Amino acid sequence: MQQHNALREALSVAVHSPSSHNSQAWELKVTDNDDGTVLELGIDRNRELTALPGHRYEMLLSLGAYWYGLAVALRARGWALDCDAEPAASGRATIRGRMVPAEVSPDSKNDAALITERRTDRGAYAETPIRSDIRDALADAARTRPEWAPATPLPNVQLLTGSDELAEVAELTRQFAPRDFLHRKAWKETVHYLHRDAVAASASDGFSYGQIFGRRPWPIDHLVVALTSPALMPFIGRAGLADKLARGLASAVETGPGFLVLTAPNTVRSSSDWIWAGADMHRMWLAASRVNLGLHPVSVLLQHDDSRTVLEQRLGLSGRAFFAARIGHRLPGRVGTSAPRRDPLAVLSTPTAGTSAAN
Repeated sequence: MQQHNALREALSVAVHSPSSHNSQAWELKVTDNDDGTVLELGIDRNRELTALPGHRYEMLLSLGAYWYGLAVALRARGWALDCDAEPAASGRATIRGRMVPAEVSPDSKNDAALITERRTDRGAYAETPIRSDIRDALADAARTRPEWAPATPLPNVQLLTGSDELAEVAELTRQFAPRDFLHRKAWKETVHYLHRDAVAASASDGFSYGQIFGRRPWPIDHLVVALTSPALMPFIGRAGLADKLARGLASAVETGPGFLVLTAPNTVRSSSDWIWAGADMHRMWLAASRVNLGLHPVSVLLQHDDSRTVLEQRLGLSGRAFFAARIGHRLPGRVGTSAPRRDPLAVLSTPTAGTSAAN
């Protein structure tokens, strides 16, 4: 069936959507019935992050990001999604949509290409200031939904570029980032998705030790893996490593040239609202990629209620901050690190007529 071929191709695009730790905790159920082909996306419980309170929101945001990527890729192939973001009868947070024929969208073709090229860029950025028109374009992208998306509350976008503002965020990063390494359960969950540099290229998820600790010769790489194991990290971290890593991240934040924060109105409470906020975030990230801006999420500021609240208060933010990232123009010739990806079809749950056709 035509829609199954289009779906198979769209899955190969959507798999490049952003997710915490590159966990790719997505599970897609495909059902064929009298109404056509129905897609239902939920959280893959075997890959879900649960160690921190903020992970619940990150998983919902990731669902929305994937759904947006899937919808864009389908539209580029002549299919639209008639969406329903209400929770399933099981109580699981899901988003559902029926595939319907639609005109091929040239803009969607361009955006689908951007999705596959999107990268997290943890490196240094150019000193070039971020112009006000680019700032406005990012805000417009986050707040301008396609016609198929529901009218849930829209996010606000704040781009900080002043030296005092960046210094404030950097200080908060120095204060709170050590938690990334000292929270035993969270670090154990992180290590599950960390791969030695030598094998990272052949992995299907996660990221490499080199992206956190810097690239080292293989003997030192093995030593870093051993010393930062869940058993030893609480001790090594408290001996100074956690503070050192936090200072490095804080320095990157302070040198700018910008720091981006997305906030959701206080009326955003339901799972479906957060899912659509994730779609808004992905759309904004693509707008940044379009003008060669790199993004480096600094999620540790949001994963604990106290650090998130302090960030909101210090910056005078309205609503709940749900995405925070370094942002800047990429240096000439530099691209972000390409993250490993699972087989696009691995997202599919129980086989149905649709999934077997997609295979």
